Amino acid sequence: MTVPRTVILQDKPVWVRACEQVRVNGHQEKWIMATSDTPGMVIITLNVRSCRHKSMAVARGLAIVKPDEPFLVKLCNFGKDQVIVRKNSTLGFAEPYQGPMLSAVLVANSPKDGTDNSSDDASRDPLKDLDLSEAPEYLHTQIRDMLETHSYMSDGILGVICATEHAIVLPPDALPIRAQPYQTGPFKRKIISDQIIKMLKLNVTAPSHSVWASPVVLVPKKNGKARFCVDYRRYQT
Repeated sequence: MTVPRTVILQDKPVWVRACEQVRVNGHQEKWIMATSDTPGMVIITLNVRSCRHKSMAVARGLAIVKPDEPFLVKLCNFGKDQVIVRKNSTLGFAEPYQGPMLSAVLVANSPKDGTDNSSDDASRDPLKDLDLSEAPEYLHTQIRDMLETHSYMSDGILGVICATEHAIVLPPDALPIRAQPYQTGPFKRKIISDQIIKMLKLNVTAPSHSVWASPVVLVPKKNGKARFCVDYRRYQT
């Protein structure tokens, strides 16, 4: 169970400075140690001047800053030439995070008689039935290690991150593509409707009145269930 709370800070954004000199090759990303005078949870935003003149930007996101301790930020070089970031140069700004905070609360729901009535699916290892037949064999160990490291995300609950906004820049003469829904039977329509209602309740999607539209496609999984997909192929022509 998650309990939302709001923390309001009055501090102004301050500089985020590099702790060391680094070189970032063209079209590459690199983590770098940085410092800031704003303690606590902050939002890292880019330095517009560096982005404009050097094609270099710090990735926007949340960071926890402790007094007199460096922290990691990611630098992104969008240009083709190598960029040198000098020590103590300004990478961006740290602004106190003023959004909702979530704290996890463990709720014990074991019966009083001491018996465990939880389902076997909840205790089953999600990596046990993992099918890696389509991945190269030399990557199997790395894939399993990565999934095990982030196994806490495999609880089956959809989530959303609002740290940044995605935008697609269209040419001025672009015409909207509004595709009609595919014809489906009542069984598939019920699956699509249930999935949409579920995503709306989880706040991972929102109603839209855009002139752009793409049809929903149900792709069968190996276990017989249906995967909710959207057909964007017309955008690639």
